[in-house]
Amino acid sequence: MIRLYDTKDGDEIAGYIFKENVFASSYDSFLRQVPGIQTLETLEECELLVIGYTRLQQLYDELPKMHIVARKVAEQRFINAQLMLSSFILDSPEERYRKFAVQHGDLLLRVPHHIIASYSGITPVSLSRIGRRLMVQ
Repeated sequence: MIRLYDTKDGDEIAGYIFKENVFASSYDSFLRQVPGIQTLETLEECELLVIGYTRLQQLYDELPKMHIVARKVAEQRFINAQLMLSSFILDSPEERYRKFAVQHGDLLLRVPHHIIASYSGITPVSLSRIGRRLMVQ
């Protein structure tokens, strides 16, 4: 697993948690070919396949169907971003935690809770309270 995070005032703010077998990147940095403002960090031991921008462009020329793969990856990243934005606008912290638990319950045992709290836009203390409250119900 890999997390993508930003740093502000010394605090790490999780932007996304990539599970196994997906494309993980600071996508805007990759596409624009500029230094990224985000950091990628492995959360578990990983075996990574890495491709550079120039080589990807060559693959597009050599294997035109790679355009479809890239489009599908970009579409999924867009959908994920839209869902996260909507959740931050519409859902309470407890609702965000519930959704995270339903969609990514396995991560509750694999990812440090302060990272899950950051990803969910909740303080670690609030995440702990919400988790305890939901366990009692």
